[in-house]
Amino acid sequence: MKRIIYIIFCTFLISCGQYNAELENALKLAGENRGELEKVLYHYSQNPSDSLKLQAATFLIENMPEHYTLEGSLINACRERIDADTTASYFTKKTLDISLSHIDQFRHTANKKEDVQNIKAEFLIRHIDRSFENLNSYSWLEDIPFDLFLEYILPYRFANERPDLWIDSLHLSPKALQELLFSDDVKYTITKMEYALKFSEATTSFQSHFIQELLRQDIYRDCQHITTQRNFKSRASCLPVAIDFIPDYANRNGYHYWNKIISPESKNSEISGALERKTAKVYRKTYSRHPLIKSKTTEYIPEFFKNPFLLDVSNEYLQTTDVSIHVPKYLKNSSDYAYLCVFNNLKWTPIAIGYIAHASVKFNDMGKI
Repeated sequence: MKRIIYIIFCTFLISCGQYNAELENALKLAGENRGELEKVLYHYSQNPSDSLKLQAATFLIENMPEHYTLEGSLINACRERIDADTTASYFTKKTLDISLSHIDQFRHTANKKEDVQNIKAEFLIRHIDRSFENLNSYSWLEDIPFDLFLEYILPYRFANERPDLWIDSLHLSPKALQELLFSDDVKYTITKMEYALKFSEATTSFQSHFIQELLRQDIYRDCQHITTQRNFKSRASCLPVAIDFIPDYANRNGYHYWNKIISPESKNSEISGALERKTAKVYRKTYSRHPLIKSKTTEYIPEFFKNPFLLDVSNEYLQTTDVSIHVPKYLKNSSDYAYLCVFNNLKWTPIAIGYIAHASVKFNDMGKI
């Protein structure tokens, strides 16, 4: 890497089989697939020049638990139809495969195929190697902090699609890259790159009648699917990107998703496409895991708050404050957690969770609306 000077202290010794707690937990969950993941760690531990790749492999593996592919008769049959369409481009097919995992009719009839139990060494090594080739090739990545590379460029997965080497299947247009050589105000600026980069391959549409019927459900008019497509295009273009979203508006029905370019040079806090709609919370989808909500009792916790891949980024967009609420004595011992809700789509929907302590509960970083 051209401008990154680093010293890495490994907190585990590959040769002795000693790993940090998160990595060891992932390897235990891998079961019979543990050997495949350890092959990756061993591969990058042999040469000191691969120390950054070893750190990247560790990041991917220790955060791998609960990342999965959706599989089932209905979604698999749809994927077969997608693959059989000979007119659509790879980009178009891959984007639709990613979007399928957001459609309820597929999610509710599918099973989870866990990455940690199925990802093979050859796949992960190839993906890591190609990611580093890109990191060392493009001007706009020369000064990117390594932690941003790990979180927003390196991951091989977008949602619950089938994992494949998309990193080998899409290539940036040499013409577009050549034009950047004469654009000094753009070629080093990540936030200006989104519309400057194009793929060499033409993006062609589906001709299959079945796929056309599926698309007539207007899934690509929904902001979640539009954002999925843009997120895939941006990441495949080697841009650090995230999906940020409002789970439920505070002053009207609905939700909102958008694609966010992550850059140390810019702190753009605009909520793309939200207009005057108001929100109390904004979250970000990540590859890395965040601490899970744990209850000492068997109380019900909404699925949203059990997702380890959501990061609260409300204070990046909103003027926020912490809100403390008194909890009546008769409620204090009935549960560990309380929720703040908004009235959305004719029901109260929880958007924030807080731990009950000392007869009160505090909700952090609530948007001032």
